[in-house]
Amino acid sequence: MIVYANTETTVKKWLATTTVAALVTRPDGGINVFNAMPKGAPLPAVVLYQASGGPSARKDLPEQAARIRFDCWAATRAAASDIALQICAELDHLQRSVGPIVDGVYLGGVSTPTMRWLPDPDSDTPRYIVDALVVTVV
Repeated sequence: MIVYANTETTVKKWLATTTVAALVTRPDGGINVFNAMPKGAPLPAVVLYQASGGPSARKDLPEQAARIRFDCWAATRAAASDIALQICAELDHLQRSVGPIVDGVYLGGVSTPTMRWLPDPDSDTPRYIVDALVVTVV
């Protein structure tokens, strides 16, 4: 039986080791990278989740290609943009180099990320959204 990696967990752990972490670090040293926004909506923060994709059929390796969405929240549009652009830079680096191994899972980027402005419709909290296709292989 083939065992696949949890792509959301892998990407979340990886993101916390990148240059993005410095942009979303709390005063207590914690890093605001989540799979769902916690109560109290701490800012700045990145909320990431798998929007689509999954296991690649008929492959020799346990490979997945998943579309990951990164919601980049901050108190200002400029700060949200800085987070989103840094995520794009890190994803671009994945495309151009051998990806890292995160808890035994290879992580690679396979598409140019897209970025769009979409503030929260209720609170008008600044948010940029980055989408990218990433590959994981156990």
